[in-house]
Amino acid sequence: MRIWYQSMTCLEDSGPYGDTIATMSRRLFGDGSTISVHGIEKEKFMGHVPGEVFKYPLIKSVLQRTSVDAAIEADRTGYDVFIIGSFSEPYLKETRSAVTIPVASLAESTLTTAWCLSERFALITLSDAYGRRLRDLVRRHGFEPRLSGIYGMDESYTERHATKAFDDPKAFVDKFTHAAKCAVADGADLIIPGEGVLNQVLAQVGISEIAGATVVDSTAVCLLHAQMLLRMKEELGLGHARKYSYPVPPKEMLEKFL
Repeated sequence: MRIWYQSMTCLEDSGPYGDTIATMSRRLFGDGSTISVHGIEKEKFMGHVPGEVFKYPLIKSVLQRTSVDAAIEADRTGYDVFIIGSFSEPYLKETRSAVTIPVASLAESTLTTAWCLSERFALITLSDAYGRRLRDLVRRHGFEPRLSGIYGMDESYTERHATKAFDDPKAFVDKFTHAAKCAVADGADLIIPGEGVLNQVLAQVGISEIAGATVVDSTAVCLLHAQMLLRMKEELGLGHARKYSYPVPPKEMLEKFL
């Protein structure tokens, strides 16, 4: 299995983030699979981090177009699956309608798993500003009935704080733990880290349970979901619905319009 993992952050400024995803993939799949972790070029962020610019719909749209182009390249060069590795989930429908390979989404995979494993789940992200965007995501996927709440760790937190936590995680993990305990007190029995770098920090220190509630490893769940999508396609002929949901245009039409 060849996996293209497309993050929406700049890997150069994200410390060991990309390496932790590659290590996780090897742990899950062994040497029989390969993963290529990609991000957005540093210069495109103009000195900002994703959370500072993705709140503006137009700028978010311009930057995240990279994800669709990457999926087309992955399909063209022989990758087996493409992963949208971001809770901002850019262009999911457009991406699935642009390629013939399975497309998994970090957000959709984790929310679907939470729906299967619990009756009430919560999302924890870096700040309340990030959380507002996650609420739209949950609503779009139809999972809101089981959402107990969305909690920000600290109003000042951005991806920069998460990246620094790879080297010194204690204060960062304490903030997450406090938010998780609030979520459990409000009725959640499953916690989703709703941000990619945040999830990898928690995975590195082995956080899997807080106050009796399960803490989901979002990245690992998405990797396994991508494997399932590929196996269903190969062994059952079951793939993304092409009639109405995700029709793929003829190759010459796609190339002409792009």
